[in-house]
This record gives sequence, structure tokens and C-alpha cells, in this order.
Amino acid sequence: MGTNLKSGSPVLAEALGYSDLDFLLVDRQHGSPLMEGLEEIVRAADLQDVPVVVRTPVDDTSMITYLLDNGVRGIMLPMVEDVETVREASSHMRYKDGRSLGSYSRAARFGAVPKPRYADYVNEELALLPMIETTAGLDLVDELSSMPEVTALAIGPGDLAWSLGVPYDSEAHHEALDEIFEVAASNDCPVGTFAPAVAHVEQFIDRAAYLIHSSDASITMNYFDELLDDV
Repeated sequence: MGTNLKSGSPVLAEALGYSDLDFLLVDRQHGSPLMEGLEEIVRAADLQDVPVVVRTPVDDTSMITYLLDNGVRGIMLPMVEDVETVREASSHMRYKDGRSLGSYSRAARFGAVPKPRYADYVNEELALLPMIETTAGLDLVDELSSMPEVTALAIGPGDLAWSLGVPYDSEAHHEALDEIFEVAASNDCPVGTFAPAVAHVEQFIDRAAYLIHSSDASITMNYFDELLDDV
């Protein structure tokens, strides 16, 4: 279970490390936080060994190596509609797929981690998460979930409903979500999804490998809205 760190706050990243959350998502697709603040967020999350996953901008894999060198432990690729995007991302991510060797980075403890051990970590433990958010992506689920480069798929349920032209939580929407889970499962590929409401957490908790529930900003706003409604 993770949440979206919309605030871009290292203080909240540190505080959430003391919660039962398993990871934090930092969303660069929609512009927050600034790149300059990412290292501080990752450093704060590292205090409690909470992995940070970054969603990159659409069709931009150029920042992936930079993010990983700073200690980010997973890359989420939005709006994936072709396998080449995934292969390109992996080439910036894993040494076995072509990433340039940089073992004096923060992620490698500034050279304190032996190169062979760090290379194994990079190749085997960093997560690459392509997102299924469009009808074109839906058509690629079988192929994407079969790729060795893919750690797990991610579902963007809101954009998927929009792309399909159906209401969120409608029968047609649920059928598309079920299809992703079923096809990926046939290829032994885990699937996670955004779960904006508690009802969505309950809907997917038994079948999703991971869930991203709401965001720090939304949860704070909703809390005070509910509190003040009762006053």
C-alpha cells in the first residue's frame, strides 16, 4: 500500500515512513515536486527504508538514470502504448539492458557498495511499472505482461475509463479492469492499481499486488472537510 506524495514535502515523506505504508509515489507526470526536491524526499523516506517510486512524464525516459542514482527504487511509466517505451526505459534503468555504470552515486552509497553487489541490486531489485491507461494499452496487456523487463503492471483506472468512453465504476469499466488482472495473471505478472477511495481499496485488496490510495494532499483536505462539516 502506498500513497501519492502530492505535497512534495520531505517532512511528510519522513513522517509517513513511521506509518504502515509500504512505499511512496512521487508524480512527475503532473509536475510535482520539482526535480531539485526529489533527493530530499528520497533521503527522508530512506530513514525508515520506505521505497520511493517516481512516475515519469509521458514519453520521457531521459530522467530515469538520474532518479535511480539518487535512490529512487521504482519507475512508473504513464500511458504506455508500445513495448519499445518499456525497453527504452529499461535501458536507462538496468545495467544488463544498457544503462551506463555509475557506482559513485548516492544510491550506491557513494562507492561504498561494491560494484558487483550494486549491479545485482540494480538489475534485480529496481521496479519497472508500465501503466495501462488507454484502449491501446489495454490491447497490449498480454505482450507487456510477458516482457522480462516488466516488474508489474500498473492500472490508471480514471484515464482508462475516459479512454474507453465509459463511466468510472461502470460495468464496462470493471470488465476492462478484470481483463487486465486476468491476462496478466496468465503470464504470472503482478498488477497494481490506483485506488482513490476506500471502497476501491476494498475492491482490489485481495487481487492487486499493490495499491496507491489517494494522496497526502487529498487525505488532508478530506479530513478537514469532514471535521468542519461536523462542527
